[in-house]
Amino acid sequence: LASRKATVGEDVFGRALAQSLPGRLTVIPGVSRYIALLGHTHVQDMQELRLAKGLALYINTGTWVPLWPDDRPDLLGKTLHPLVELTRGPHGQYSPKYWEWTDSRMTPVEAVVLGR
Repeated sequence: LASRKATVGEDVFGRALAQSLPGRLTVIPGVSRYIALLGHTHVQDMQELRLAKGLALYINTGTWVPLWPDDRPDLLGKTLHPLVELTRGPHGQYSPKYWEWTDSRMTPVEAVVLGR
């Protein structure tokens, strides 16, 4: 086990972000946790990435286009409208919460993040 190289990120997107983030992050004294919020795939996801400059929470909102997953026939052609709200806590930390926009209610409702 000692010879195994530790991997960062649960998938190709998390690993790619972990490789590109350190060069883009500005080190801020006292800050050791960052949030990277993207929406570049059809998959809603959240991963913790341990970086040399701190911990990054990678949040992927997914996308607002129809889904065609092979393993979820109940979602064929369904369009999800995910969004993320970042709420600032009393000590300055941010907590993410997934929502889904619903046209029928004209308001977001709590979303279920679909697992792999």
